[in-house]
Amino acid sequence: MKTQKEKNTRPLKTESRDEDETNPLFFEDVPETKTSFFDDVSHDVAEKNAHANMQDGRDEADKNTQPPEEKSLDEKNGVDADSQPSPLTQLLDMAKKWSETGQSCVLITTRQPDLAHADFPKSGRLKHCQMSLGKWDEKEALRYFDTLMTLPPRPAYGMPNRDVVEKLFEQIDYHPLSINILTCHIKNDSVSALNERVEKLLAALPADTPHSEKWQVASVNLSLEQIDAPVQPYLPRLSVFQGGAFENVLQAITNIPDAQWHTLRYNLEATGLVQVESINGVTVPYLKFHPGLAPVLGARLSEQERQALRNRYRRGYYEMSNFLYEEDSKNPYQARAIEQREMPNFLPALHDAWETGEEWAEEFIDKIKSFMADFGFKSEREALAEHAEEIEALDEEDFQQWFISHSEQGQQFLAEKRFSEAQGLFEEMLDQLGETPSHNRCLTLGRLGRCMRMQEQYDQAVNYYRQKLADLALLESSPQVEQEIGRVQTHLADVLTENGDYSDARNAYEAALSISKAREDSRSEAIIQAKLGTLEQLQGHPKEAEQHYHRALALFQPLNESKHEANAWYQLGRIYQENKQWNAAVQAYRKAADMFEKQGDMTSAATTWNQLAQINQLHGNVQEAENWYRKAIEADKATNNLIGLSIGCGNLADLLLQHQPHRLGEARQLAETGLAIDKTRDPDEVEIWKSYLVLAKIADKQNDVTQAKLYRRLAREAKANYAGRHPELEQHKKFVEAVVATVAQPKLRKQLEAMLQQRESKGWRKLVAAIRRILDGERDWDTLSEKDQLDLEDALIVREILQNFSNQ
Repeated sequence: MKTQKEKNTRPLKTESRDEDETNPLFFEDVPETKTSFFDDVSHDVAEKNAHANMQDGRDEADKNTQPPEEKSLDEKNGVDADSQPSPLTQLLDMAKKWSETGQSCVLITTRQPDLAHADFPKSGRLKHCQMSLGKWDEKEALRYFDTLMTLPPRPAYGMPNRDVVEKLFEQIDYHPLSINILTCHIKNDSVSALNERVEKLLAALPADTPHSEKWQVASVNLSLEQIDAPVQPYLPRLSVFQGGAFENVLQAITNIPDAQWHTLRYNLEATGLVQVESINGVTVPYLKFHPGLAPVLGARLSEQERQALRNRYRRGYYEMSNFLYEEDSKNPYQARAIEQREMPNFLPALHDAWETGEEWAEEFIDKIKSFMADFGFKSEREALAEHAEEIEALDEEDFQQWFISHSEQGQQFLAEKRFSEAQGLFEEMLDQLGETPSHNRCLTLGRLGRCMRMQEQYDQAVNYYRQKLADLALLESSPQVEQEIGRVQTHLADVLTENGDYSDARNAYEAALSISKAREDSRSEAIIQAKLGTLEQLQGHPKEAEQHYHRALALFQPLNESKHEANAWYQLGRIYQENKQWNAAVQAYRKAADMFEKQGDMTSAATTWNQLAQINQLHGNVQEAENWYRKAIEADKATNNLIGLSIGCGNLADLLLQHQPHRLGEARQLAETGLAIDKTRDPDEVEIWKSYLVLAKIADKQNDVTQAKLYRRLAREAKANYAGRHPELEQHKKFVEAVVATVAQPKLRKQLEAMLQQRESKGWRKLVAAIRRILDGERDWDTLSEKDQLDLEDALIVREILQNFSNQ
C-alpha cells in the first residue's frame, strides 16, 4: 500500500463579512519511496471534500460559495407570494408567539386606530389585546400611573389625591404617552398647578392640530417649558434623530457646546423626555427620546437650519458606519449593539445620501446592508438593494447612480456564478471610469480580480489586485484606505498561493499582517496567521505551520470566533496526522469536531469524524473506527451532504474489507452506495475511481474475478480521464523519457537498467516489471496493468510511456 496523497489543506467552511477568507488550496506530496500508510483505495475525506465543504473564512464574502437560496416563511408555509401577509401582520403573528413564551408580555403602542388582527382585538381579552393610544380605560391608566410612581425618583409631594389625578388625566384624554410625561411632573410639582397649565397648553394649540396628537403635543410642551432658558435654542436640533442616539454622535451632529449640552441633558432626563441606557462594554450612553419629542421640536426649525442639520446628520452617520464596520472585527458584540440601536437613524441618513447624490452613497449602502445581514433583516436588505436599482431609472444621467446599479448587477452575476458575464460588465465599467484613481475605480478593479480568480485565471487576477494597490496608494490617506490596502494584500496573497507563487504570497500576507497589527485589528490578524499556516503547509513546513495556527487560535479565542477556532484545530489535526503525532492529532480533531457540532455545522463535524476514524483504522482500533465512520455517515445523511456520504460509505466499506472479511456483503453495499452517489456528480468534482477500487478488492475477496477486473479497468480509466490533472507524473518525467528513448534505441537498455534497479529498490517493483514487458514488446495498457495489478500511479506512468511512444 502506498501513502495516501493529501491534496487539501484548506480549513472548513465559515461565513463572515470579509471577502478575504482562505480559499481552496491544493498540493501534492508524492513520495520517492513506496510506503504503507493508507491503502490507495481508502477514501481520504479531505481530498473529496476539497470540492464541497472545506473553506476558510465582515463583508460580502469570501470565496465564494453562495448559500442555498432561502425560502421565505410564507413560501415554507405554502402561502402564495402574491397574497403574502403584510409586514405588520407578520410582526403581530410573531408578537403573539412572544407573548405566550414563559412569563413574557408584549405591550404594543401605536397611533393606528385598529390593528386589524384577530389576535389583537380592540377589546374583550387581556391575553392578547389592543389598547388604543388615543384613550386608555380609566382603570388601566391609573394602574399604569401607580406603577410609574413607584419607580425612582421618589415623589417630592407624596402620592397625590386620586380625584385630582383623574381630573388631570381627563384633560389629556387618558393618553398613555402623555401620562408618562405628566407623572414625571407630578413627582416634582403640585397636581393642581399642572391641571391649570395643561388646560392653557391645550387651548393654545393650533386649530389644525390632529385630535389624536394634541394630548401628546401638550404634554411634551409642558416638559419643554421646564427646560432652562439658556439652552432652549438648542432644543430643535434634536428633531433630526429617530427615537434617540448615542450621546457622542448626537453632540457631533447638533454642534451643541459641552457646557450647554450637560445642562440640556440634565433637563431632558428630569422631565422624562429622555431616558439613558447603558450598553455593556460601550463607554457612551444611548439617549432614548420620548416618542413625541422629535415631532414637536421639528416644527420649531427654520428651513435653513433644517438643511444644515440634515447635511451633518447624513455625513455623521456615514462616518459612524465606517467606524462600526472596522470596529466589528475587534469588538463585534459592542459594535452590533450600537448598530442595532442606531438603525432607525442609519436608514434616513442613507436615503438622504442617495437623494443628494453623495459620492460615498454606495459605500454607505454596502455598510448598512452588511449590518442588516448581521441581524438577519433579509427582507429589509433586499428592499434596500431594490431601491438602489431604482436610482438609475430616476436619473440615468447621474454617474454615481449608474455606478451603483451596475455594481449591484455585477455582484448578482457573481452570486449566481456567472463569472464571465460579471467580468464583461466590470470591464465595461472600468473603461467608463477612466484611468484616474478613485474609490469607484478601486472597487471595480477588486471585483475584476475576484472574477478572474473564480475562473482560475490567476495571472490576470494578480494584475488587477496589484493595479488596485497602485491606485489605492495614490488616494488620500485615511484609515479606510489603509484598511482596504490590507484587504487587497490578503486577496493578492490568496491568489499567489493558489498559483504556486509562495514567496510573493508570503510577502503580501506579511504586508497585510503589518497593517492589521498597526490598526489593532486582531480578527484580521488572526485570519492572516491562519492563512500563513496554510502557506507553510503547502511548502512542507509543518513546524512553522503549527506556530501560525497556534497564534491564530490565541487571537480567535478572546473574540469568540468559534468557527475560525474550529478550523484552526482541524488544520492542526492534519499537521499532526501527517507527521504521525497521533495523540496530538486526535486531541485536535476532537476539539474541532466538538466545536463544529455545537455550532450546528454537522457537515464539518462529519469531515472531522472521518479523520478520527482513519487514525483509529490505522492503529487497528476497528470498532472505534467503525463508530466514527457511522457517526459521520448519519450526519451526512441528515444534512443531505452527498459527497460526504459517499466518502463515509467508501471508508467504512474499506474498513470492513480489510479487517472483517465475514462482512463483505455489507462492505459491498456500502461501496455501491458511494458509487451510485459518485455517478450523479460531475466527474471532475469526485474521485470515482476510489469507489471502483474498493469494489474491485471486494470482488477479489469474493472470488468474482471478472467483476474485479472490470472495476479495476473502470478505476484506471476514470483516473486517467480526470480532467487531465495528473501533477504526480511531473516527478517521473525523466524516467518516462528514458524508457521511451530506450524503446526507440534498444542499445540504451543497459543505462536504463540502472535506473530500473534503483526504482525497484525503493519499492516500485510492479512498475519495473511492467516497464520490462514494454521493453520486450508489450503495448496494451490494460494487459500491462492487470498482469501485476498495478496501482493507479503505476498505471498512469505506464500509460504516459505508451502515449509518448505512440506519438513519436
